Amino acid sequence: MIRFDNAHRIKGHKKRDHKHMFENEAQEFEFISPKDLIDELLKLIDDNRRIINEIKRR
Repeated sequence: MIRFDNAHRIKGHKKRDHKHMFENEAQEFEFISPKDLIDELLKLIDDNRRIINEIKRR
């Protein structure tokens, strides 16, 4: 559902770390530290809880 990838070339962007949200296109993401990555993931889960729960019910 929510995934972070290390740097590689993605369509329309230079080589950058990026994230995938559900089935949407990749979005650039700047990796700073493992703690920041975990904080961002927890924030995304919280912000998208309704969508996640809908997917879990399928």
